[in-house]
Amino acid sequence: MKLTLLSPFHLLVTLTAINHLSFASVRLAVALYAVHLQASLATIGVLMAIFGLLSALTSVSAGRWIDRVGPRTPMLWGSAAMVAGAALAFAWRDLAALYVVSAVVGTLFNVFFI
Repeated sequence: MKLTLLSPFHLLVTLTAINHLSFASVRLAVALYAVHLQASLATIGVLMAIFGLLSALTSVSAGRWIDRVGPRTPMLWGSAAMVAGAALAFAWRDLAALYVVSAVVGTLFNVFFI
């Protein structure tokens, strides 16, 4: 049995682990940065809820898209957009940016895992 270092399975597992790590890290960073910006507890709760709310609302349409085009394209788009969403928090340091980051990262994390 020949085992290669960069088989498609190894790449998939690595990409999945990186996406999961980045999602958890961004979620924690958003909460901590909102605290740093002296946001209210309700605002922080809304930010955390956005991570799950939009992904729940878009999961059916994301599943239909994945059924139409196959899993490769949505996984790559989801990964790239998660990186862009996480980078947005570093480029635009404001409370409004945290809402956008929560929506983008939460939704595309769900697209990746569907």
